[in-house]
Amino acid sequence: MQLVGHFAQIMNQWLPMTYLINSLRSTISTNLNIQFDILIMIAMIIGFNALSITKFRFITIHEPLEI
Repeated sequence: MQLVGHFAQIMNQWLPMTYLINSLRSTISTNLNIQFDILIMIAMIIGFNALSITKFRFITIHEPLEI
């Protein structure tokens, strides 16, 4: 973490990989509850999938494929 730039340090707490690594650390070493991390990961998956579907539907409506 100390080797990355300032922007990457700020963005790290919002990236999905951070929650995955925290969950793995908790599972392996401390037996802490990881339900919060799992809920955040599920919410991110659903959110990113919804954004992707919305984007592709928007593109296909405005630029339909010509066969």
